[in-house]
Amino acid sequence: PHYADGRYGAYHLAAMDQRVASTRPRVIDATSRVGLTAKDVHLLRAALLDGPAAASAFAAWRQGLDIDDIDYGWSRLLPLVQRNLARSGIDDPWLPRMQGIRRLYWARNLTLLHRARPVLAAFAGAGIPVILLKGAGITASFCASIDLRPMDDVDIMVPPDRLAQVVDMMTSLGWRPKETPPCSAAEMAALTH
Repeated sequence: PHYADGRYGAYHLAAMDQRVASTRPRVIDATSRVGLTAKDVHLLRAALLDGPAAASAFAAWRQGLDIDDIDYGWSRLLPLVQRNLARSGIDDPWLPRMQGIRRLYWARNLTLLHRARPVLAAFAGAGIPVILLKGAGITASFCASIDLRPMDDVDIMVPPDRLAQVVDMMTSLGWRPKETPPCSAAEMAALTH
């Protein structure tokens, strides 16, 4: 893809695209400026506040919910909430289940990073500079615990003049695009010049 500043193109490593579906309709809070519901705010507070304030926010969030029917976005915050509540010494019947969700994301993230390792090694061997974006970049840059930031993929940014080479290398490593690109890798690289 083309970036506005023209410095880099990106090749997206798609992986486990499994989503937790919810039958609960997503309603946007009309009073919110960023589209967060009151429940969303409670969950964020449970992840970020300390002690009793976190416990109170978590109790408000989970009121009327079944852990088996939470949406994917909420499930991605549960590792942070679980760590925060446990660190604060707060006990809740959902904590063991949330620890299991955290372990699931840990295993998925390890699998993704393991799958990306040969790609990154090949790029390094070919002298192709990369920038890891989003979850992988946060984990690599800040030595974050890999179970706290769920990832669905690994996003790697590369220089546009190396894009055709990158696509060829990824193809030789067995990677295939999720979607058919609108043009060839060489044509995509030319768009950024």
